[in-house]
Amino acid sequence: MHPQWTQGSHPPCIWSGSSNSGIHIGVFEGGLKISTCFDCPESEPIDKQDKGVSKADGSKYHLRYRYIEHYLEEFITSANRYFMVGHKVIFYIMLDDISKMPLIELGPLRSFKVFEIKPEKRWQDISMMRMKTIGEHILAHIQHEVDFLFCMDVDQVFQDNFGVETLGQSVAQLQAWWYKADPDEFTYERRKESAAYIPFGEGDFYYHAAIFGGTPIQVLNITRECFKGILQDKKNDIEAEWHDESHLNNAYTNLTITEWSAPVVWHGTYNESVLENYYQNHKITVGLTVFAVGRYLDFYLKKFLLSADKFFMIDQKVIIYVMVDNFSKMPWIPLNPLRTFKVFEIKRERRWQDISMMRMKTIGEHIVNHIQYEVDFLFCMDVDQIFEREYGLETLGESVAQLHSYWYQATPMMVPYERNQLSQAYIPMGQGDFYYHAAVFGGTPIQVLNIARECTKGIMNDKKNNIEAMWHDESHLNKYFFLHKPTKILSPEYCWDFRHKRNSDIRTVKLSWDIKNYELLRVTA
Repeated sequence: MHPQWTQGSHPPCIWSGSSNSGIHIGVFEGGLKISTCFDCPESEPIDKQDKGVSKADGSKYHLRYRYIEHYLEEFITSANRYFMVGHKVIFYIMLDDISKMPLIELGPLRSFKVFEIKPEKRWQDISMMRMKTIGEHILAHIQHEVDFLFCMDVDQVFQDNFGVETLGQSVAQLQAWWYKADPDEFTYERRKESAAYIPFGEGDFYYHAAIFGGTPIQVLNITRECFKGILQDKKNDIEAEWHDESHLNNAYTNLTITEWSAPVVWHGTYNESVLENYYQNHKITVGLTVFAVGRYLDFYLKKFLLSADKFFMIDQKVIIYVMVDNFSKMPWIPLNPLRTFKVFEIKRERRWQDISMMRMKTIGEHIVNHIQYEVDFLFCMDVDQIFEREYGLETLGESVAQLHSYWYQATPMMVPYERNQLSQAYIPMGQGDFYYHAAVFGGTPIQVLNIARECTKGIMNDKKNNIEAMWHDESHLNKYFFLHKPTKILSPEYCWDFRHKRNSDIRTVKLSWDIKNYELLRVTA
């Protein structure tokens, strides 16, 4: 039996016979438009069999075949017959000698766009540089011409209908040689020096660079990430074992956009100067709520505020809303320009679990009473954290969620969602997207109000039924984001625990967990 879903049951695995013949395509305005983009390098080794001719030093070199003459006509002829039958298709053909383009009569709804590209000296460079070329063409015109885009190697032949069941936001192809193997057996790039590095024990599948696709913007993200890694390796005089395929596999493990098109913010995925220029002309105020009760006030608040004053939303107007249970212990800190405190005394709860959960109610009340009139964006953060580097404009969004540093590489089946079916926070096994950390969430005040109200409602309903979700307000927050997808997600770089082994994808840390001593801190009596 073939698996129909990946682990975590989110992206489907497509097998013959697994598609839904009742799929509707009329939702695409102006008709469904799909394209395939493939390269025709001048020459490349055909395979790895010993077809070479011995050189004087005893090594082998392979006979080099011209891909245009040997493959292009057969590929196009088979694609014309089988690829997306009945739908509008544009073939973007990249080749290094336009005079050799075969003339082929196409069926209805099909057209060519042929582009001449620079020949590379080595086949490895042809393979890797296509990522740059595809990205440039997406930006220049493809994004305005098609709804979905496939990128394929030319040395393939369509044998049967390749249809709409393959469409998706981000589409990967399982490698025929490795789809039954364990991840530790895969030919991932294993050198830590390479940007394509994937450690042993990580990864899900081995993907074949001969086919990948998705929406044009998603394909642009993939090609950008791959080319960025390729260039980084070139600077360090490294070449990944399987070239662009190694970087493609790495790109699929380090997500930069969700299937609902929300960006996942990692270091280097945003243009800081563009953001600064925009917000220079669109003045904003950013709010930050923090709760410090019991011993958390003594141990953490001053460090949190000092680091926030230094790194949080530099050069933007900021209001920090500090909720304490003992006003007399509020540390007085001289603030930088554009920064102010508003301090509120709140009721002390008996248990730390109740402190954690009831903050949602308190946040909602303050948004309704005054915050909604004072700020444009609002973040809610735990106090036992320290800002390490600039935490800036790239984090702003309508609804912002934080990936949990312990669970960001796990499948939804593995994460600690609430599994008690009687709880309002319940998420069924096999469902869910990511596991979000309640230490950081935010958005516009009205969106944060929605989050706080829904979580409070779930918490209070559970209390009536004498139920307490395993991870308290965090469980309810995950349920909210399961039902109402966030519009922006922050990578674990924005809330990292230094006690946790730091992987190669964590290139910087913006906010870190402070040292925890729960036995001492969570005594509330």
